[in-house]
Amino acid sequence: MSEKLQPSSKETVTSHSTIERAKEHLEKLKAQADIESKAHASSETLEKAKVAVESLAISGKEMTPSESNKDVKPSMGYVNRELKDMAFKRSLSTARRHMNAPSRTMSKIIHQPVVEKVSDAASITVARPSGILGGGAFALIGSIILLWTTKHYGYKYNYLVFFMLFICGFIIGMIAELVIHYFIRRKKNKK
Repeated sequence: MSEKLQPSSKETVTSHSTIERAKEHLEKLKAQADIESKAHASSETLEKAKVAVESLAISGKEMTPSESNKDVKPSMGYVNRELKDMAFKRSLSTARRHMNAPSRTMSKIIHQPVVEKVSDAASITVARPSGILGGGAFALIGSIILLWTTKHYGYKYNYLVFFMLFICGFIIGMIAELVIHYFIRRKKNKK
C-alpha cells in the first residue's frame, strides 16, 4: 500500500506562484539592501570628510589679513590694441545679428575705419551741440527778419545770407559754451 500523494494541479499552480512571489520579494529586499548600504557608505564618507575639514580649517579670528592675501597673486592681464579690436568686432557682429537688413548695412558703412576717424574728429570740433543750436537759432531768426525786410521794402532776397547767419550763430554758440565752461570750472575750483 504504498500510495503516493500527488498534489492536485491547483496546488501546483499555487506553489509556483508563491515561489515566484517569494523570488520577487527577495529581489526587492536585495535592491533595498544595496541602496541602504550605499547610503550608509556615503554618510560614512561624508562624516569622514567633515572631520578632515574641521581638523584642517582655521578660524577667521586666528588668520591675519596678510595670511589671507598670501596665496592670492594679482594677475597682470595685458590688454593691447589687437585684443580691443577683436572685442569691438565681436560686439559689433553680435549686435548686427539682431538688426534688420537695412540697419545692418548702415552699421557696416558707419563702422568703416575711415568713416569712424572722420566722425570722431568732427565730433570733437565741428559738431558741437552748442554751435549747432546757436547757428540754427541765429539763422532762423535772422532769416525771418531778412525775409520780412525784403518783402516790406522790396529788396531782393539773398540766399547766401542764411549760410553766413548760420556760421555767425555757430561761432557765437561756441563762444557761449566756452564762457559757460570757464565759469563752471572756476566755481568748482572755489569749493
